[in-house]
Parts: sequence; structure tokens; C-alpha cells
Amino acid sequence: MPCLKRILIEKPLEASYRRGKEIKLIAGARNLSVSVGYNLRFINAFDAIKKFINRHEKDIRIVEVAAGQDLREWRPYKDAGSSYSACRKLGGGVDLDLSHEIDYILWLFGRGFKKRIVFRARVSDLEIDSPDVFKLVLEYKKFIIDMLLDYIRRPKERYLKIICEGGGALYYDFVMGRLTINQKTYAGQNETEESYKKMLRAFLGIDRRNRARLCSVEEGMDVLRVLGI
Repeated sequence: MPCLKRILIEKPLEASYRRGKEIKLIAGARNLSVSVGYNLRFINAFDAIKKFINRHEKDIRIVEVAAGQDLREWRPYKDAGSSYSACRKLGGGVDLDLSHEIDYILWLFGRGFKKRIVFRARVSDLEIDSPDVFKLVLEYKKFIIDMLLDYIRRPKERYLKIICEGGGALYYDFVMGRLTINQKTYAGQNETEESYKKMLRAFLGIDRRNRARLCSVEEGMDVLRVLGI
């Protein structure tokens, strides 16, 4: 059997579930190991977040996720309307741009939700033809995930909040790198840039310990399935 070749695809896996399925079929036929570049998985705070979820598994009731920034501030060196984000045909849209949030939610809580509600629209004055607001609600057996992504808010925000019945709570601010668990705050720093490096080290086999954090082609397809595109 020929040597297995590895490929890392920038997120998302594709712009639709159908096209993602084609990549999976090609990978299988050509003996390719495909990973998707969801780098946020490599942020250190997720170790503590996973421990909190395991410890409070029976008490979690609400998971709130938000990520957004005015698209005009994303790439200040160019007009927002000329970026790929502004064009749906080029794979633009806040739902695809910020699909990191869907990936890490499925990574943390699994695919066993009972109900999915999706809403996407263009509501701003930005001259774009892609959605600038995306709303997702996932209903699991004992808790609800409420997610809002947008190209609108200033200043930018990116956070995960977990609320437990009985008072337990977790809040992680991705922008500041600040983690709060049960009212105790652990100061940190923005780990996003470093997470790219960690992902690449895992992909290249330099860091084998974190290899399991890489998003597989199947997990990349799960994101597209949740997006409903």
C-alpha cells in the first residue's frame, strides 16, 4: 500500500456539505489523510474547559457562544466589499468565516443534539452579498447551546459561557485570554496566534501529543451539516 499522504485544508472543509463529501471520497480513493484547519482547538484554556464540562456534565443547562467584529475592521488595509468574506460565491459569509465556533462546540459536546434551529441574514449596511448574521440553537438532552456570529459588533467579541443549574459557571474571553470559573478569574493572553503554530506542529508530527486535536475530514463535514448548507 502506498504511503499515506497528509493534507491540511484551511477551514471550512468546503462551502457546502455536498462538496465536503466529494473531498472525503477523493481522500479515501487516493489514500489521503485530510485535516481541517480549526486552530482554536489548540488553545490551552480548552484543557480547563473540558475538565469543567466533565465535572459538571449533569448540571450544564445553557451554553452561550458569541463571536463578532465589524467586517470593516477585519482587514483595514482593503475595502471590506472586495474581500472574499463579502462574496458568497467565494465562500464568504460570517457562518463560514467563524465556523470555528461550531467546530469547537461539537468537539466539546458531541453530535448528539436533538434539535437544530438556524437563521442567517444580511442586516447591515455593508455592501456584501453574504450573510453578516448567523444564529444557531442546538438542543441537547439536558442543555441548550445558543450561538450568535456577526460581521457587525464593535469592539470585537469572542466568548464561551457555560451556565450550570445550582450556580456553577464558566466564562472564557478569547480576545483577552481570560478564563473565569465559578467567579475565580485566571488572567491570560490571546492565544489565537500561538494556536496556529501548535496546530501546524501537530500536523507535521513535531508535536505528536496534540495530534488528536486535529479536526478530521469527518468532523469538518459535521460542521457543514450543522450549518445546513
